[in-house]
Amino acid sequence: MIARAIRFFKSPPGAMLLVLAGTFVFFYFVREHRERKAMAEAEAKSGEPNLERIGQMAPEAVRARADEAITAQWVEDNRLDKFTPPKAGTPQPPRAPAPPTKAQPRALPKIVHVFRSPDKPKVAKPEDPKPPRNYAPPGTLIPCQLIITVDSSSLATPVVGFVSEDVWHNGNLVIPAGTEVHSFAKRGRVRDRIEVHGEWKFVWQDGREVQVNGIGLDREFDPDEDTYGITDGSAGIRGRMVETDQFLEFKLFAATAVSGVARRSEETTETIFGSKPNNSLENAGLEGAAAVTDRYADLLLDQIEDDGTFVRVPAGTQFYVYTLQVFEPKLASVAGLVQGHRARNSWEEKPNRLERGVPATPDPTLAQTAESALQRREQLAALIKARQQRQQEETK
Repeated sequence: MIARAIRFFKSPPGAMLLVLAGTFVFFYFVREHRERKAMAEAEAKSGEPNLERIGQMAPEAVRARADEAITAQWVEDNRLDKFTPPKAGTPQPPRAPAPPTKAQPRALPKIVHVFRSPDKPKVAKPEDPKPPRNYAPPGTLIPCQLIITVDSSSLATPVVGFVSEDVWHNGNLVIPAGTEVHSFAKRGRVRDRIEVHGEWKFVWQDGREVQVNGIGLDREFDPDEDTYGITDGSAGIRGRMVETDQFLEFKLFAATAVSGVARRSEETTETIFGSKPNNSLENAGLEGAAAVTDRYADLLLDQIEDDGTFVRVPAGTQFYVYTLQVFEPKLASVAGLVQGHRARNSWEEKPNRLERGVPATPDPTLAQTAESALQRREQLAALIKARQQRQQEETK
């Protein structure tokens, strides 16, 4: 490596590089020597240190005496005058002591609003809901029996019945026999069934009531033979089909036939566009009869679809109420106030006072907090006023 570098510097390019580097170093030291010499001559003539040299080159070369005064200057209105230090040996005039000044009291505000935020109440950890002791689980079949006859209709039809047998669970009587059952049937019908689902209201003999979500099911039970039918437990309360007019369908068929015969009896003429009815008085009467019978057939068809056939469930029909939630007898109350007129369980969020029908009352803690804050503000204002008066007396 060293031998290669020596061979390079012996070559013409290497020699030229050495000559250039030596020339640069030579002129650099010559310039530095001239600048130092010029600064020394200027300091010798003026007798003062060169400020440019202090700020740029060699501040350690400046020697400050211990008896020299230190002068400070304030900058006002964004204007800075050039500072000229005193010459060495110049006596400084003695400084007059500053006259004592009386401390002026600071003006305090007339009133200060200070409020202390009330301590945030500690939020207790919600406890696990406790299961009720007496209850019936979801899916309980409650045997019931209709009191009134229910017909399928386009209106909301009430369903009124009573519990026909005691309902027990885990050795506890949940629903006694004789408890009234109330609900509403849905509009229309499904085959020979009336659909009843939603909220069911169970009313005890003493007037207390409980609401629970459930579905009405068919019950086919023979108490004499102690057997159940094949449709027992199927959806909907089963009834029998009833027709408002047993000749209604026959009238519909007859009207449709008369309309067809009237149109076929018209006299026609064959043209290149097909057969065309003649403009005769006889054809006009037949066309009018066909139009009337068509309209009558449409009215009969609408009557058949709406009220021509309906389902009638007579009083005394047995059915089940299939519960969709836990049945809790302890929630029974007059007018259902405990449940807030809704099907709720004990561990669900309780209804507020407005839902229960109770007028809302103001929170007493908020009123006490506001009153105490006003009292603290008045006390603080009195303390501030007394302090200002003492300060004014001291200044006088």
